[in-house]
Amino acid sequence: MRIWTVQPWHVWDQVNEHKSLQVDEYQMKYVPEAYYWLSSQLQQHLSAYEGGLPWFAYCDKPDLRWVRHRLPANRQFVRIEIEPAPDSFFVFPCWAWDIIYCGQYLALSQDEHDEWVSALEIAVPNADDILQLPEPWLKKLQISWERLFSPELLIHRCNDHPVISNTSDREAVLGTLRLEEVREITPFFGSSCHPFHMVREPEHQAKN
Repeated sequence: MRIWTVQPWHVWDQVNEHKSLQVDEYQMKYVPEAYYWLSSQLQQHLSAYEGGLPWFAYCDKPDLRWVRHRLPANRQFVRIEIEPAPDSFFVFPCWAWDIIYCGQYLALSQDEHDEWVSALEIAVPNADDILQLPEPWLKKLQISWERLFSPELLIHRCNDHPVISNTSDREAVLGTLRLEEVREITPFFGSSCHPFHMVREPEHQAKN
């Protein structure tokens, strides 16, 4: 399977220099808690996952005509096409990850979602920080997130009608960018001057 990740040019420089590259969380200004949870789960589910925070990738080749307009103007980026080794990466529906990232309950139906919300509001009113939920609620929440690895999530709901997800509905994560797995790179420059389109360029370095 081919996947594509868009990164600042210096990331590609480091992949070339070190032959492999992992995300260095200590060089990042902010790491969402959901990333730590995902990293721990990937280590449990993938035998070839080497640990660390994940790199995110597209399952469809991203069109640079729209990607460049979401990245800072006059800064160089690269689209990297990768063919990762089996069991070193994982693919899941975008909608499911969005729910986990926002700290919400990953329900498989609207009824299940509504039941969770109603029960939580009664048991833990005014719960502002989901990750500070008392037990057993935090455990129940995190158990629901484990459905990210369930084959059931290959089907998503659109107006209550099951639809098979295509690649544009999914994204991939992998633990290491390996030079030997790179099939093509496409350098480009960002073109956005809009502050809402500016993205923080993460600082990464190779881990030995």
